[in-house]
Amino acid sequence: MAHPCPVPNNGSVEYSGGCAGLLINSHIGVFATYSGKSAYAGAEPWEGVNALDALVSAYNNVSMLRQQMRPDCCIYGAVIEAPKAANIVPESTKTFYSVRAPKLAAAKELAEKVEACLSAGALATGCSCSIKREAAYEDLLPNLPLCEAYTSHMKAAGKDV
Repeated sequence: MAHPCPVPNNGSVEYSGGCAGLLINSHIGVFATYSGKSAYAGAEPWEGVNALDALVSAYNNVSMLRQQMRPDCCIYGAVIEAPKAANIVPESTKTFYSVRAPKLAAAKELAEKVEACLSAGALATGCSCSIKREAAYEDLLPNLPLCEAYTSHMKAAGKDV
């Protein structure tokens, strides 16, 4: 596998021809959708079930999980759907988490913990939660003879990888 790499150049960053033979972590993407009940916050907020509270609770749960993780594992999260008004109890939110680990078995174990954190956010707020996983990418083991051949051909083309 080849991957572009940043190279400092007089204070700016340029991308070289890349590098070969990288060890790349496995990856599992986890999506969660929270469903609650909308209500007008200014009149009867108690009639609503707040999907944003579920997402924020889940976010905090995942943040606390990080302290229990091995240093070679990573979790990155993003809010992909959030409320557009402040005076309404939101009925729907969505989040995505990227779970990475050196080996697929470790990524699967960590993804299960992330999913438990996401489910706990729904449980704490009375929302329902739908969790879906993307297909996993297994950890990449480089083919050293192929990487050496790639490096040699790139060098012949004037590129240093």
